[in-house]
Amino acid sequence: MIRIINGKPMIGITATLYDASCDYRVPRRYADSVEEAGGFPLLLPASNTPEETEGIMPLLDGLLIPGGPDVNPLLYGEEPRPALELTKTSNDLFEIHALKEARALHKPILCICRGMQVLNVAFGGTLYQDIPSQLPEALRHKQTPTDRADPTHSLEIEPGSWLSEAYGNTQIRVNSFHHQAIKQVAPGFSVSAKARDGIIEAIEIRGEHILGVQWHPEVMIPVHPEHLGLFRQLVEASRRLSVAGK
Repeated sequence: MIRIINGKPMIGITATLYDASCDYRVPRRYADSVEEAGGFPLLLPASNTPEETEGIMPLLDGLLIPGGPDVNPLLYGEEPRPALELTKTSNDLFEIHALKEARALHKPILCICRGMQVLNVAFGGTLYQDIPSQLPEALRHKQTPTDRADPTHSLEIEPGSWLSEAYGNTQIRVNSFHHQAIKQVAPGFSVSAKARDGIIEAIEIRGEHILGVQWHPEVMIPVHPEHLGLFRQLVEASRRLSVAGK
């Protein structure tokens, strides 16, 4: 079954609910970036039940998990540390279920910032709950109030990775707005980029089109258009699989 709408693969984007009285939140740049890359963005509310998530996933061509609050450490076997910030377990569980369903259906997946952390936890990895208190020699990775489009540190990318193909390079500069990071990489995943301090900045499964990045490419695109390559790669992989009927 071909799901492409007007030539555009349908990319599901999970929408975060911060509390019962709040609207769902998906910053516009995520949807804009999917559209700029030739895809059709479809927002998936975190209130979906597991059955609804399982029902919608076969209709999607790809999945995007955006940024958001901290991941509940209980989900990777740890108790909360003092510097842990806002968590929303219902969002965590929704996105973990969506990721597992998408992977089981061989959907291309792109995860950004918190999204990469959820991806790692979903498949058995762990996190540093707070970089400054657990890794005091690390770079400053939470660069607020720096302009969100400004690159603030460098990355080394593994040659031959999905990430190197997306950028056409093995050295890039990125923005940085996170205080959590990957500790133990989930089984089956490989590290495709690190910062100069050793913090993991990207993970992927080369045999599947699954990629997580720690920075925010969506807000860099208007000033640094090379970051659109990540979204083009997601959309094109989704298009190929959809046309193939997978």
